Amino acid sequence: MTNSTVFSLDIGTRSIVGLVLETSEQGIIVKGAVEKEHKDRAMVDGQIHHVGAVAERIKDIKEQLEQTHGPLKKACVAAAGRALKTVHSHASWDISQKGVLLKKDVHHLEIQAVQEAREALFGGKTEEANGLYCVGYSVVRYYLDEQEMGSLIDQRGQLATVEVIATFLPQVVVDSLISALHKADLELEALTLEPIAAMQVLVPESMRRLNIALVDIGAGTSDIALTDFGTVTAYGMVPVAGDEMTEAVSDAFLLDFYEAESVKKQVTKNGSATVADILGFEQTIDQNALLMNIEPAIDSLASAIAEEIMQLNKRAPQAVMLIGGGSLTPSLPEKLSQRLQLPPQRVAVRDSSALKDIDFGTHLEPSPSYVTPLGIASAALRNPIQYQSVHLNNQPVRMFDSKPLTVKDVFLASGFRLPEWYGSPGLGLIVTVNQKQITVPGERGHAPQLLVNEEPATLDTAVKNRDHITLQKGANGTDAALTVEELFGEVPSISVWLNGDMRTLPASLWRNKQKVDGTTKLKDGDKVEWSATYRLRDCLPQLYGREVTSDTISVTVGSTPYQLHSGSHIVKRNGSTAHLDAEITNGDRIDLISREASHSDQLAELAGATLYHSIAVYFNGSKTIIRKKASEWKRNGLLLDESVELFHNDHIKIEPMPQSPFIYQDVFGHVDIEVPRQGRFNVLKNGITASFQDGIADGDVLELSFEEE
Repeated sequence: MTNSTVFSLDIGTRSIVGLVLETSEQGIIVKGAVEKEHKDRAMVDGQIHHVGAVAERIKDIKEQLEQTHGPLKKACVAAAGRALKTVHSHASWDISQKGVLLKKDVHHLEIQAVQEAREALFGGKTEEANGLYCVGYSVVRYYLDEQEMGSLIDQRGQLATVEVIATFLPQVVVDSLISALHKADLELEALTLEPIAAMQVLVPESMRRLNIALVDIGAGTSDIALTDFGTVTAYGMVPVAGDEMTEAVSDAFLLDFYEAESVKKQVTKNGSATVADILGFEQTIDQNALLMNIEPAIDSLASAIAEEIMQLNKRAPQAVMLIGGGSLTPSLPEKLSQRLQLPPQRVAVRDSSALKDIDFGTHLEPSPSYVTPLGIASAALRNPIQYQSVHLNNQPVRMFDSKPLTVKDVFLASGFRLPEWYGSPGLGLIVTVNQKQITVPGERGHAPQLLVNEEPATLDTAVKNRDHITLQKGANGTDAALTVEELFGEVPSISVWLNGDMRTLPASLWRNKQKVDGTTKLKDGDKVEWSATYRLRDCLPQLYGREVTSDTISVTVGSTPYQLHSGSHIVKRNGSTAHLDAEITNGDRIDLISREASHSDQLAELAGATLYHSIAVYFNGSKTIIRKKASEWKRNGLLLDESVELFHNDHIKIEPMPQSPFIYQDVFGHVDIEVPRQGRFNVLKNGITASFQDGIADGDVLELSFEEE
């Protein structure tokens, strides 16, 4: 390591400490130190209120150190922890249409929560909120549908919420520091935060995984920083510090403020101090007298610090380190350990002698007051924080490189609201299903696209000075589009038995009163109905494979009505004759019987009428049925053929016909014979020669042959 010199300034509320340090192979050497108090209240709670007065004091320190160490052109400074603003906030997203949450979705939600915290500090005024640098944030809790969760990644639900604690540094703090340096003829070499500077020199990196509270007790405020999991997780401040002790001394012993401050320091250092009060009476104050009179103020300070630590950390830390001049307040460590319910050895005052690899020479005596200024110098030499400028959509964003920067840090610093860069969701459909309204959402908008220097990137992509980040709005989601089948998923069905075979019937689907199938696409406002109830008339063609007709007609003979089957089939459901308009349900058994009997056959059977007289004979070896009409049928006085179809409400008159015996000649109306042109007949009945006029009876054997002449 080559020799390097650095000039650091700790600009406090009461005083400014200037250090000149040098690095060597052995570590850091303190070459010079000057401390000067402000002439008036140029600083209030760590914030510069009079830039000119502070610049004048800085210049005095600079010129005094230059007498020994030569020209000083640049200085390292720190923003006070008390200037940091910490706020709790939360953000929620409706994720009902997002599906499973990805890591980037959770990051976007966290960034939104930080932006909400930023704007909350300024009452929602976005432009003013952009004047805040996000120093860091921690997730306090995740919620899914109002249920606390360990993580939101790979989760799905209706509402995702993240609660964060975010810390911001106002731009005005940095600007006032830079202005004071410029007025003192100095340039900003490096910038850090006081809590980070003190933490870096007091706590080795390997120990930062511990949950430690660092409390810097100054004159006007007590600044708190908490570490856990290797990083600073939260910052806080209480407006109670060393000045409250000084005021208690002033009140108890009738001293002005500055004399009371001197007495406090002398008693703490030497054990006692002799001083004259405002009435001129001289008195000697020892530690017991001092402690007795300031104990209520000490109790108040310990309580305020403990409450803030518990508020930030949600539990007692593993250890507490006290630094700063106010940490020398008697009995403060003991009182703080009691309030945090920690063992006494877990709360300790740490002074500059605890700092490793720093040679103080003869310039500094060990003191808690020098931890922060030495930390500022050490941070400047080892891990200087520089301004980094990155362009986001062609707009410059300035950040501190207190850690390796990522795209996520740029968004935290920029004030961009990532949800506004998501694509719009596609149009949804509202359909009514069986009188119940259902909303079918469109596709959710896609996440915005990130590019770093024209290359695809994520929120975790590292960035450096002068990088260009492009944020492109996510693509819009597509409109909702689905079919009837997609709406219902698996369409309900019923099972029935047809002629002994089981068949399946899907539910009937209608859209706007028109029957449709599952492939029909839906439109906004459609009314969809489904039913697993069928009429026989509707389902039989699908089950049977062809049209089925079946009906019943009423026909009257004389004054008696008769019910006749009409159509192609007789339909039975669960063993009983059924009309085609009858409904079927799951498990029904349906039988189809082809209708072979004509209307006249059915009516004759029902009415007890005889259509024909018949006998069976054997003609030339073949059985032959010979029929004679037994009755005449008339409808409206008109003679009907037996094959004619009857109609509903027909009135039929049946009249018996005179009967004559069957003769041989009757057989020729029921058989086909070929008669030769020449020759003679041989006519036999039961083997005996007969004539065509001979009578015949049931069972007779008839033979007819021809002989050629």
